[in-house]
Amino acid sequence: MQSILSSIKAFLSKGVVKGALVLCISALICKFIGIFYRIPLTNIIDAAGIGLYQLVFPIYSLLLILSSNALPVAISKIVSQKIKEQDFSYIAKLKKVAIIFFGLFGFVLTVLLMLFAKQISSLQGNESAYIGYIAIAPSVFLVSILSVYRGIFQGFKDMKPTGYSQVIEQVVKLVLGLFLPIYFSSYGLAFQVGMALVGVTISEFIALIYIIVLFYFFKKTKIKTGIISLNNAKYKDLLKVLLKTTFPIMLANCIIPLCVVIESFLIINGLVYVGYNILYATQVYGVYSGVVTTLINVPIVLASSIGVALVPHISAENKSNDVTVNRSKDNKEKSSALYQSFNNCVKLGLIIAIPSALFFCFFSFFIIRLLYPTLEFELQNLSALLLIFSSINIVSLSFTYICSSYLQALGNLYEPVICMSIMNFLRLIISFIALIEFGILSFIAFSAFVYICQMMTLISSIKKKIE
Repeated sequence: MQSILSSIKAFLSKGVVKGALVLCISALICKFIGIFYRIPLTNIIDAAGIGLYQLVFPIYSLLLILSSNALPVAISKIVSQKIKEQDFSYIAKLKKVAIIFFGLFGFVLTVLLMLFAKQISSLQGNESAYIGYIAIAPSVFLVSILSVYRGIFQGFKDMKPTGYSQVIEQVVKLVLGLFLPIYFSSYGLAFQVGMALVGVTISEFIALIYIIVLFYFFKKTKIKTGIISLNNAKYKDLLKVLLKTTFPIMLANCIIPLCVVIESFLIINGLVYVGYNILYATQVYGVYSGVVTTLINVPIVLASSIGVALVPHISAENKSNDVTVNRSKDNKEKSSALYQSFNNCVKLGLIIAIPSALFFCFFSFFIIRLLYPTLEFELQNLSALLLIFSSINIVSLSFTYICSSYLQALGNLYEPVICMSIMNFLRLIISFIALIEFGILSFIAFSAFVYICQMMTLISSIKKKIE
């Protein structure tokens, strides 16, 4: 017993595990706040309203990925390597380049989203969603800047600022996202949804202010040293390195959200095509994306946080970014150490993913009826069935993200992109045919099967590289 406790203590003392736990705890808090937020919001604006709300998020999430989602991981990868070289002035210039370039890029995407809000929502099958697009558009710019600061802190293996800022986002969104729809309830459903999304924009602004204040007034000494140091590196070279690192990570992170965007076009239009009215099709999409997906994303985000924490540690240890070039004794030892880090992350992932999947599978009807009492009985039953079918995705997607992060940290930046692109392209084709022929449950079932194949492919790839 004593030896087991000692082993656990040694395991938890490792930096990668500490970072993963910080992100997991903050992600857990955020997701519980998110669930607590979505439950009363669903009861306030009903299934049709949450359907409009969820229509906005696939496009919004995709724009975040294009503008900023890969930034924290990419910057943390570069920063961790430069810390090992004690080149803090490089980090200072990198920060400046990242803020200018990605801030401008995020601003352009914000403007484009506002200009084409009506056209996008019309193509999705419900033009009323355009108000929501306009309300949430400024967040794209705000998150672009926020992600730069998160990436620098993560590169220093300090996950707390990222975690704290995420919690601040959720708390502000909870308060304003519920207050504003209630306050503007007399203005119609579409405007209520827009006001809920205004809460998201304000939450990102407050989180950005928090992390900027933290950076400039409570930053680590080494970060401060980097700010005031001089460096001869050219800005165009820094931008090239940043884009070279960011682009493949962005592509990998983009695959599933891009598929979710396509789903937002396919599901409502597909259900209308086979004979359902727009209201019911929007309600079905609402319970699938706003109820079921929200619930299963809790453990998925927790497990993927482990992968985020893994990147700077593996990148710093594996500066050459290739454990397969040589097979010398030193490289074999390094490969063994890298594998051990991955193995530890897999263990943490198992602790999160498997119990969560079993819980949602066996208690789905109880969970839905407890959390969403105002949903119609038919929609409650549909939500519970969708939750059962989707529960397996908790395991497959959790390990997909962990494996993807591990491969990226080793320098295999494009391998996860290729694998996930092929698998999800097949998933959309097969699942949409199933939706037309057999309904929404078959759409989820075929998606789950392809996600399992995707996970097994990535795991097999990792095994080949470390054996």
